[in-house]
Amino acid sequence: MKAEEGKEKKISKIKIGSFLIIMFLLVYVPSLMHWVYGREINTDVIKIGTLEESVNSEAFFIRDEDVLKSSSDGICIPEAEEGNKIPANFSVATVVGESSENLLTALKQKDIEIIKAQQEKNKNKKIFSSDIIKIEGEIDTKIREMVKVSRSNNIPESDEIRLQINSLIQKKAAINGDTGSADAHMNSLKQQKNALQAEIRAGTKVIRSKSPGIISYVVDGYEEILTRDFIKELTPGFLEGIKTQYSVNNINGKRLEAGKPFAKIIKDIEFYMAAAVTPDEAAIFKQGDTVSVRMNEINKTVKGKIEYISANKEGKRIIAVKVSEGMSETAALRKTNIDIISRYYEGYKVPLSSLRDADYSSMTASIVLVKASCAVIRPVKIVGRNDDFAVITNIEEKSKSNMGLYDVYVCRPGNIQEGQAIGQ
Repeated sequence: MKAEEGKEKKISKIKIGSFLIIMFLLVYVPSLMHWVYGREINTDVIKIGTLEESVNSEAFFIRDEDVLKSSSDGICIPEAEEGNKIPANFSVATVVGESSENLLTALKQKDIEIIKAQQEKNKNKKIFSSDIIKIEGEIDTKIREMVKVSRSNNIPESDEIRLQINSLIQKKAAINGDTGSADAHMNSLKQQKNALQAEIRAGTKVIRSKSPGIISYVVDGYEEILTRDFIKELTPGFLEGIKTQYSVNNINGKRLEAGKPFAKIIKDIEFYMAAAVTPDEAAIFKQGDTVSVRMNEINKTVKGKIEYISANKEGKRIIAVKVSEGMSETAALRKTNIDIISRYYEGYKVPLSSLRDADYSSMTASIVLVKASCAVIRPVKIVGRNDDFAVITNIEEKSKSNMGLYDVYVCRPGNIQEGQAIGQ
């Protein structure tokens, strides 16, 4: 009996132990699997993006500029818009002398008097409009009478009617002001205005361009210093000094001094942008490279060519880029913030951390996609990269297994295997 009871107790202990083992497997093994294979598997979707290799810097404009000087003292009246293209011998500005300033004030007053006189004349026309209609009716009647009398050869009566018609015409003219006092006053005012204009023209000077180009009324004193021949003489310290000396002047209505510059003509269609950059930044460029230049102040990107790269100067290097677009928009500027872009890529943009087995000599790698909650590994070609991201494409152009836009990929693939279950 005791043997049987011991046997039952043993079986009971085995059952309890088995139950505990099964519960352990059910509870802890999935957690272990998740910890080994699925722990923190972050995913994202493939999107189109851009990547560029560029250098940001303050840049300074170097142009072929012809300075215009005022021939006399006076007020400047610009004749062209800032940044406009003008031909040679174009009237750039009119300079009004001191004697003409008072005449301009008198001219404005005379214009006001003419307007008031015209308004008074129109007012009279409105008041006597009914009288004018009545007189015109009488004139028509007298003309018909004149026709009848002429047929009867009654000369005395015909002369009488003619005198009556002339009288009616004089009355109408007086009301209209054509020959009345209002018209005489108007003509007098117009003659006075013409005389003032003639005096103003005699006291003004017209300044014309010597050559065609882009007009700018902003003069900063560097027009004859920052030339193409001076590019190789530039230093970082010199460019830094320009930043504090540069200023923008509004020429409209400004008083000019004889012999002093007030405007400039930018003659050549090509200009240069010079920047001081670090040696590491300069290393991504070579003289003769074609680059893109993004002028951030006006939000414009243009093509350019690296014309000059200096040796180290004061711990930096001077880069000069030749550009032939955007002159009108930048005519008033001496400096602006730019990005010099050496390379630009557009395509499937992903973090470098999402690539496995990356070989930058052959520019190939692999990426782990998620298809039907399982890992799928695909080979890719690296089109371009920086320290954080890469633009990639499929190695085979046409394949059903290629990656595509909005495919889900693993951000940090680590040791994930092909076919491994991945929860999203």
